Amino acid sequence: MTVRDLLAACNVESPDMVSVEHNGTILNRSEFPTVVVREGDVIEFLYFVGGGSLS
Repeated sequence: MTVRDLLAACNVESPDMVSVEHNGTILNRSEFPTVVVREGDVIEFLYFVGGGSLS
């Protein structure tokens, strides 16, 4: 299974807005279709959220 497949299997909404960390390394989006996820790998989906206001 590739990272792209994993995003689809996990029903990640807006995968183009998610960063993926694979075994401690942030992947480039261009790597999603080629990086294979293996048993024991550590995967984190990172969502960057902005907001708030300056007064």
